[in-house]
Amino acid sequence: MYLAMRIKILLCIILLSLCFNRASAEKENLSNSNTTSSGDVIKKIKESNNLFIERIGTYSLTQGECTIVWEIEVHRDKGEKNLTLRTRYPLGVKCAYPFVKQLPLHRRVFNEIFKDWKRSQFSILFLGPLDRLEPANTWNIRIAMASAASPDWKDYRENYPHHKSGKSSNLIFVELANQVDAYIELASLFKEFGLKIKLDSVEKVFVQKAKKMPFYQKLKLRGLESNPRLIYDAGMSYFSISQFNF
Repeated sequence: MYLAMRIKILLCIILLSLCFNRASAEKENLSNSNTTSSGDVIKKIKESNNLFIERIGTYSLTQGECTIVWEIEVHRDKGEKNLTLRTRYPLGVKCAYPFVKQLPLHRRVFNEIFKDWKRSQFSILFLGPLDRLEPANTWNIRIAMASAASPDWKDYRENYPHHKSGKSSNLIFVELANQVDAYIELASLFKEFGLKIKLDSVEKVFVQKAKKMPFYQKLKLRGLESNPRLIYDAGMSYFSISQFNF
């Protein structure tokens, strides 16, 4: 009886160990990957089964309650590789700090990224909704205010699909965001590393009545009157990346 109990206990320990190891591997997604740490920046480089992506590099950094993640995708192109840089937001990963407070963390991550990859190979920056990277909504507010003053947007919302310019809401969003340097803090970060970014296109523009926006009071402080429908964010944003010619 004593031997049987010892066997049961041993089997339970083995089973728990297997479950723990499996859960850890799934959580970290380290299968076929090369994981290293530089300071507090965790780097994971792994091969990809994607038809168009050869390798994926993930760089993450956590400080207090803030976790940021940047990802590099190596395209399966002939000749010199083209790289896409994007922010990632895995389940449970977030940072509620305003972007200006996040900057030292992004700077540390970028230092590691540009040690490992050539700046000249980066061609595309991909972001999800801007309020994920800038929770203070600074960039959204700039775009919303620009749309409030935009003749193209006013014509679009009042006369679509017979508006004079014929521009899509996506194109209007891109033009306004670039005109007011909506993401200037992000552009300044890239400039520190000899790179410039420009918003080229977006998908799924977000439109909302001003009074329903969480930052409506800030819009009022900037002089917004009435309650127009405004554009303020997009589901996906694509930026071009190029080098400065100093």
